[in-house]
Amino acid sequence: VFDPNRRISAEQALQHPYFTSPQAQAEISPLSRQIAQNALAMLQIGQQQITQYDMEVTFTVPTSEIMTFLSMNPEAEQQKILSTRQNQQYQQPTQITPQIQQSVLSISGFANNEQEQEEMINSNKENKMKEEENKKTKKKHQRNIQKRYIEKKEKRQKEKKTRRDKKKKHHLN
Repeated sequence: VFDPNRRISAEQALQHPYFTSPQAQAEISPLSRQIAQNALAMLQIGQQQITQYDMEVTFTVPTSEIMTFLSMNPEAEQQKILSTRQNQQYQQPTQITPQIQQSVLSISGFANNEQEQEEMINSNKENKMKEEENKKTKKKHQRNIQKRYIEKKEKRQKEKKTRRDKKKKHHLN
């Protein structure tokens, strides 16, 4: 449905049986469940990099499943990046962008030193702030959609009343 006033929200869509049915739950791999349990255990021992999505089985996907859809091996790519980092001291420096460095840190799930740990924590804080900002923006957008919907509905009701009044007036004449 292209009309935003008639379309269901993303939240409603995620409640659809396609995502919530017993069959959908049964299709979650045991490895995904194990990853989510490990994340919960890490959070309980104080690991600050764990997010709510790491602990939710519907958001975790094992590398083996990712590899079935990608034409590359993420772990092999990680090894390339790490070996490049380790060889930097022996070769001419290779440009590693902050994005690559952050992806290596997030893929590996740990940092090599305190500075990297601090960067990961700061990055997580920034991501949480952005997430909160996105939630606020989404709520504002939803309020605007609801407001437009109400305005359109009131306009239609007014037009309908005007048509009825015209019909009444026409029948009286």
